[in-house]
Amino acid sequence: MIKNIIFDLGGVILTHKKTLTEDILTDIFPSIKDKAFLFYTEKKRLIRTGKITSDEFLASLIKELGSSIDLPTLKKAWIDEYKRVAHIDNKILKLVDTLSKKFHVYLFTDTIDIHDEYNSKRDIYSHFKRVFKSYEEGLIKPDVKAFENVLQKIKAKPDECIFIDDLEENVMAAQSIGMIGIIYTDIKQLRNSLFTVGVST
Repeated sequence: MIKNIIFDLGGVILTHKKTLTEDILTDIFPSIKDKAFLFYTEKKRLIRTGKITSDEFLASLIKELGSSIDLPTLKKAWIDEYKRVAHIDNKILKLVDTLSKKFHVYLFTDTIDIHDEYNSKRDIYSHFKRVFKSYEEGLIKPDVKAFENVLQKIKAKPDECIFIDDLEENVMAAQSIGMIGIIYTDIKQLRNSLFTVGVST
């Protein structure tokens, strides 16, 4: 029996593209975007698991690129770009509210502190029973341990949970431990997929 529905944030609740960070770095460092993105790729796991902070990453990025930009200016540019592209899909939040009347609905996101600081000020997290953030949990998707950590903390069995994410690799990881997985493309498809597994919206 399904008791819990777990949503991803970026690409589901927020409408930004999968290339979010690459796009941000391209806008801030257009002439050296490839070098900037390569450095981010090397540090991505550390930032997302909270091993290093965004401030530490950005400071090291400035040094790596030999840029004349200072840390406060880079932080402001980064969050301004994030604000520009990471829009809330209010239709999905309305669906979350509807589902919350019958199920425990959670948020499970791979995120970094600089994005979380901004999102915490928006009307997102209050729609969920609990929010799991990778940089606080120290675990990221698609690591199976990240899913097991969530299951343990909400005291749920895998087959009691639906997991919704826009990335196939994350959904496959959830399915590998017995969760019901839905790859998100749009709200119509999501409603249809939920109906297929017995959840009316």
